[in-house]
Amino acid sequence: MGTKFDVIVVGAGPAGLTAAQQLASKGFKVLVIERGKKPGSKNVFGGRIYAHVLDRLYPEYVKEAPVERWVRRERITMMTEDSWTTVDFETTKVEHKSFTAYLTNFVEWLDKKAEAAGAVVVSEVPVDSLIIKDGRVVGVRAGNDEVYGDVTIIAEGINRLVLERSGLAPKLSPEIVALGVKEVIKLSKEEINDRFNLDEDEGLAWVAAGFPTHYLPGGASYTLIRRP
Repeated sequence: MGTKFDVIVVGAGPAGLTAAQQLASKGFKVLVIERGKKPGSKNVFGGRIYAHVLDRLYPEYVKEAPVERWVRRERITMMTEDSWTTVDFETTKVEHKSFTAYLTNFVEWLDKKAEAAGAVVVSEVPVDSLIIKDGRVVGVRAGNDEVYGDVTIIAEGINRLVLERSGLAPKLSPEIVALGVKEVIKLSKEEINDRFNLDEDEGLAWVAAGFPTHYLPGGASYTLIRRP
C-alpha cells in the first residue's frame, strides 16, 4: 500500500460507501478500507431504511435496490402490565418513503455502486491509526503499511476505534450510548401477510413502549421483512 489517493474512507458501511460513490463519480481517486470480511458484514440495524436521501443520491434505487417491503403501515402501542392502547396509521398510496431490507444485501448493492463509479474497496484490513503530520491527517496506518490521501473520511460507525486510538475522540461513556437486543423470527411471506393482514409488498413498522422496557426511555420495535 504505497499509492496516494485523493480520498481515503475508513469503513465500508452505508455512509462510507455512499461517500465513496459520490466522490468517485466526480473523478476523485478513492480508497475504501473495511476491517470486516466484506462490506456490510459488521453492520446491524432495525430492519428499516428511510429513503429521502436515496431519492437524491440514487435516483434509480426503486428499480435497483434490494427492497423487501415498502412500509405503508405504522403502529405505536403504549403498554402497561395488563393493558395497552395502539395508534394505527396506514396509507393506501404506493409510497417510496421507507422500506424494509436485509442490510447485508443493501450494503452489497451500495458496494457495487461505489466500485462501478471507480472507487477501490479493500476488505479485511483493520486500520490501526491515522497518520497525523503538523496537525493534519494525511493518511492511515494498517499494520506495517501506510496509505496517504489528501482527505480522510472516518465512517467506522459507533465503534470509533480509529478516532479513539488517534486521540481525536474520547472513549464512549455509558450515558451517551444505548444497547439494543435483536431477535429474528423466521416466517414465510404468506405467514407474514396472513398474520398482519398485509398485501404482497406492504410493510409494517410497529413500536411498543412502556411495560416491556420497565417504562425506561426507548421501546421495542417490530419490522417485517420476509423470508423466502
